[in-house]
Amino acid sequence: MVTGATGMLGAHVLYELTSAGKAVRAAYRDEAKQDLVAKIFSYYTDSPQKLLDKVHWVQADLMNIADVEDAMSGISEVYHCAALVSFDDRDDDKLMSVNPQTTANVINVALEFKIRKLVHVSSVAALGRATQGKPIDEKAQWVESKHNSVYAKSKYLSELEVWRATEEGLDAVIVNPTIILGPGNWKEGSAAIFNTVAKGFKFYTEGVNGYVDARDVAAIMVKLMASNVSAQRFVAVGENVSYREVFNQIAEELNAPKPTVHAKPWMGNIVWRIEKVKSILFGGRPMITEGTAKTSHQKNYYTNNKVQKELDFEFRPLRETIKDLSAFYKQDYSS
Repeated sequence: MVTGATGMLGAHVLYELTSAGKAVRAAYRDEAKQDLVAKIFSYYTDSPQKLLDKVHWVQADLMNIADVEDAMSGISEVYHCAALVSFDDRDDDKLMSVNPQTTANVINVALEFKIRKLVHVSSVAALGRATQGKPIDEKAQWVESKHNSVYAKSKYLSELEVWRATEEGLDAVIVNPTIILGPGNWKEGSAAIFNTVAKGFKFYTEGVNGYVDARDVAAIMVKLMASNVSAQRFVAVGENVSYREVFNQIAEELNAPKPTVHAKPWMGNIVWRIEKVKSILFGGRPMITEGTAKTSHQKNYYTNNKVQKELDFEFRPLRETIKDLSAFYKQDYSS
């Protein structure tokens, strides 16, 4: 079963499994979002319906333990992709409630039903910070800090549920992706970068972060499910690249102007405050939050040595990912 199946990563896990001929149970909350799954499948195959016919949809509120039990009845493997992602402080309480609790519910039912294995999607946000001069790897330990985002804390607490379950006998592994790039909804999440650049976004920062293709994360998860690896974590990162370089590559593929204005930290501090006031007065979500403004100037490097070595896995180059996603974007906006 795949939780969060209508999300961008969940849909890619569904595609990875169904394209290998497997029938899959997919948990969802909002039926309307199933259209996004069909859309994502259509990027990769001319016959998406043949694969979608292998998906058995089940509606479930993961905060409701009875729903989780019904959804997981008869299931032997679980890919837990469901999570709330937000850096808007209005969602802080919801993040701290939903992410740990839904994970605990899935974990507890997995233990109760004695499922064969669970792969949990976490985030590099749940890892500790790097020691000076070294990239962040699986050994980086979480340290409480005022600089940790509420989202990061919620993912860390979710991980504790997984580690607790492995002590109780559950076969489980954790995947910690960096920024996942994948097509689908060009107005939300990482895919919104393409829409932003296409509209002529002028600003860049010198911050650095890790990026990984959604197809690679899905493939890693399926490999881990089939492996004998248990009670371990794996960082999923293709390349560490500056935000400026990512914007430039996308601009080149979309024939859009490259950003030319270096956004200094003080500029970001002004913008996020303006965005917050706008969201309070007029509703909607802020384009930039205090957290994302700070992150955009940080230089975070991650290593994929463990995945490459233990799974014999080669990541797609970032340039290839950006080229593919740009083609999908142009396909959607030229029709």
